[in-house]
Amino acid sequence: METKIVYGVKYYIEDIGTEFELFKTLSDAEKFWNNKSFDKITPMKIVKGIVSVNSLIENNNDEIQLKNDFDFKTIDIIKTNA
Repeated sequence: METKIVYGVKYYIEDIGTEFELFKTLSDAEKFWNNKSFDKITPMKIVKGIVSVNSLIENNNDEIQLKNDFDFKTIDIIKTNA
C-alpha cells in the first residue's frame, strides 16, 4: 500500500464545533493556521500524518480530502494552541 505524508489542522468553529482540514504541505497548513481573516475559527492543532494514496481525493482547487476519516494516521504533532 503506497502512502503519502500530509498535514492536518484541527480547528474549532463557533456554532458548529470541531473540524479537520488536510493540506499537502506544512507551509499550506501554517498559512491556514495564521489566517486571521477567519473570525469564528480557532486553530487547535497541526499534525503530520500518513494516508493511503488511494484514500485521497483532489478537487479542482488543488485541495485534498479523505474518502474516510479513519484512513488518516497521525505520526507527529507539529503545533498546538495551548
